[in-house]
Amino acid sequence: VTGVQTCALPISKGHWAEKYIAYCVQQGIIAGKGNNTFAPSAQVTGSEAAKMLLVAVGYNTTYEGIGGATWQVSTDVLSNQVGLYKGLETINTSAALTR
Repeated sequence: VTGVQTCALPISKGHWAEKYIAYCVQQGIIAGKGNNTFAPSAQVTGSEAAKMLLVAVGYNTTYEGIGGATWQVSTDVLSNQVGLYKGLETINTSAALTR
């Protein structure tokens, strides 16, 4: 990602994902796993992917209620309402996504 400032993240300096993570944090797309930690090699659940997509297209985490302790339930409800899960009715949003 060109022109993105590196921010103080608990990721090894020079990690291939460092600038991408910093950009996504600055845009509010990701917030980490808690305690401002990031796991760029970890699997992503359906709810996590949905939240990233919703925020990336302009949904506000505070206004939409997809932040905080109930983020997963709120994300799943909003994702269903806007059709993000259309055709994926049997998805377990808590499970890791596969290809």
